[in-house]
Amino acid sequence: MSTLRAFSRLLVYPGQLDSPDAHRAFREMNGLLREGSLLSPVVNVILFALVFSATRSTGAPEWRYLLFFTLIVVSVYRFAQLKRWDPNGDDDDSAVRNLRGAVLLTFFTSLIWAVFSLCSDFDPMSPQGMIMVVAMAGLSAGGTLTLAPSFLSSSVFCGLLVSSIAARFFLVETTESLTLGTMMVLYLVFMLKAGKLMNETMRQNILTRLAGERTSSKLLEMTNRLERTNRELRIQKRRAEDSAAARSNFLANMSHEIRTPLNGILGTTDLLLDDMNHSAERDSVQVVRDSADTLLRMLNDILDFSKIDAGQLELEYYETKLDEELRNVCKLFQPLAEKKQISYSWSFDEGVPALVRTDGLRITQIVTNLISNAIKFTPEGGAISLLCKWQDGDQEGANSEFVVVVEDTGPGIPKEMQRRIFSPFMQADTSVTRKYGGTGLGLSISNSLARLLQGSLTLGEGTAGGTCFTLRVPVELVKAAPPRSIEHEFEQGPEKAEIAGSITPARVLVVEDNPVNQKLMLRILEKEGFLVEVADNGEEAVKKSEEDFDLILMDCQMPVLDGYEATRRIREREKQDFVSKRVPIVAVTAHAMSGDREKCLAVGMDDYLSKPVRRAELLKRINGFLQSS
Repeated sequence: MSTLRAFSRLLVYPGQLDSPDAHRAFREMNGLLREGSLLSPVVNVILFALVFSATRSTGAPEWRYLLFFTLIVVSVYRFAQLKRWDPNGDDDDSAVRNLRGAVLLTFFTSLIWAVFSLCSDFDPMSPQGMIMVVAMAGLSAGGTLTLAPSFLSSSVFCGLLVSSIAARFFLVETTESLTLGTMMVLYLVFMLKAGKLMNETMRQNILTRLAGERTSSKLLEMTNRLERTNRELRIQKRRAEDSAAARSNFLANMSHEIRTPLNGILGTTDLLLDDMNHSAERDSVQVVRDSADTLLRMLNDILDFSKIDAGQLELEYYETKLDEELRNVCKLFQPLAEKKQISYSWSFDEGVPALVRTDGLRITQIVTNLISNAIKFTPEGGAISLLCKWQDGDQEGANSEFVVVVEDTGPGIPKEMQRRIFSPFMQADTSVTRKYGGTGLGLSISNSLARLLQGSLTLGEGTAGGTCFTLRVPVELVKAAPPRSIEHEFEQGPEKAEIAGSITPARVLVVEDNPVNQKLMLRILEKEGFLVEVADNGEEAVKKSEEDFDLILMDCQMPVLDGYEATRRIREREKQDFVSKRVPIVAVTAHAMSGDREKCLAVGMDDYLSKPVRRAELLKRINGFLQSS
C-alpha cells in the first residue's frame, strides 16, 4: 500500500490515499487512463506512417525505418498491455505495475516522435516540415486529453513532442522560425496547464461523486433503519392497541358480569329493607346492602382508573348549583360520622356563588372520596371539618377557583409517603389495606380528575396532626340560572325517591334475560302500580312491542337478539307503520364502559341507565318520560 501511495503521487495526482474515497478515485483514474489510451497506439502508428510517407522525398535513411519499426513494436506491446489492464480487478501491486508500464510505454512513444523530429534533415519551414509540425501538435493535443488522468503521462508525452518541434524552429534562426518556436513554447505551456486542470477536474469530480454516493448510501441506510424502526413501532403500536383492546374487553366483560348479580343484590335488599320492621333482620340485610355498595364502589374505581389510564374519560361541563350538591354530599356522611362518634362539621363561605359551570359530578366524586377517607381513617372521638370557599379571578369571572379543604385528626401520612400517596394502588402502609380495606385507587383517581378539571389536589398536615387535603378547581361563574338537565340530577339522602304526583298505571315492557333481574324489576315496578310484561330476549321484545306499551326497559346483552338490534327493528317498524306515538326505550344494562351510553342513543334508545340501578333513579326516569308523553 505504501508503494501504491508513493507511486500514485507521481503518476496520478498529488495527494494521499489515506481515505477510501481517495483510493477509489485512484482506481477510477486508472480506468479512465486505460479507456482513453486504448486507441492511442493505433493512432500513433497510422499518423507516423502518414508523416513518414509525406517526408520520403527528403530521403529515407535506415534509422528512420528503424524508428518506424520500433514504434510499431512499442505500440503493439502498449495495446496488449492496455487490453490486459483491469484497474478495478487488479490488486494494489498489479495496479502499480500496470500504471508504471503505461507511463513508460507512453514515454517511449513520445521519445520516438521526438527523435524522428530532431533527426530529420528537412527544413521545418518547408511543406514537409509543416506536415510534421501539424501532426505532432495535433498528436500532443490529443495526448493531453486522453492521458489527462495521469498528469505525468500527459506532460511527458506533450512535452517531448512540442519541445522537439520548438527546438527545430529555434535551430533555423530565422525571424519566422524563432516566432514559430516561441509560439510552440507558449503552446506547450498552455497544454501543460490544460492537462493539469483536466486532471484535477477529473479527480475532483470523482471525489465529489464518491462523497455523494457515500452520503446517499448513509441516507439510504438511515432510511432503511427508520423504516425498520417504523415497522417495529407499528408492530409495537398494534400490540399495544391489541393489548389495550383486550384489557378493555376484559374490563367490560367483568364489569357486565359483576354488575348483573349486583343489580339483583342491591335491588332485592332495597325491597327487603322497605318491607322489614324487625331491627335485627334489618341490620342483617343492611350488612348485605353495605357490602354490595362497597363492592360497587370498588368496581367503579377500577373502571374510572382504567378510563383515565387509557385517556378515555371525558368531562361533561354543565351549569349547576355546586354548593347545594356539596352540601348534600356532606349530609350523606353525617350518619356514618355519628355512628363512629366523630365530630363532623362543614361550612361554606358567603362568597360561594349559587351557580357555576363545571363538571359537578366529578367534583362531588372527588369530595365524596376525600370525606369517605377522612371518616375511614379518623379514630373514634376524632374530628373532621370541611370548608368550601370561593377565590375570585378577574372582573369577567375568569381564573376563579372553587376551593374545598377537608381536614381530619386521623393518624396522618408520613412525609416520606406523601409524594407517593397519589400513585395508583398506593396506601401509606400495607397494614392499611388489611385494617381498612380499599383498592388504593381513590386518591389517584381524585388527583387525576382534578388535573383533568385543570385544577389541583394537594396534601398538607392538619392542625391536630392529621391530614389536610385541598382541592382547587377553576370554574366559570354563571349569573343566570337555566333549567337543569335530568341527566345531571344527583340523588342524595335516602335511597327511596319520592315521585312527584301520582303515576297513572302504565304498561311497561321489561326486556331482560336474567331471571333474578326479571323478578327484581317486576317487584319494583308492580309495587309502584305499573302493568309489567317481560320479554326474555330482543326478538321477543320486537314482537311484543307491536302492542301498546308506554315504555320499554331494554337490556343490551341478550341471547337470540341483543338490545341494540331489537331497538333498531322497533324504530324501523315505527317508521314503516307511520306510528304517531314513539314508545320511549330506556337502556338498563350492565355495560358501563366509555362509549356505551352513546352507542345506546345512536341506535334509537332515549335514555341510559347502568346496572346496578338505583330504584329512585329508575322511577324518576320512568316518571319523566310518562309525564312528558
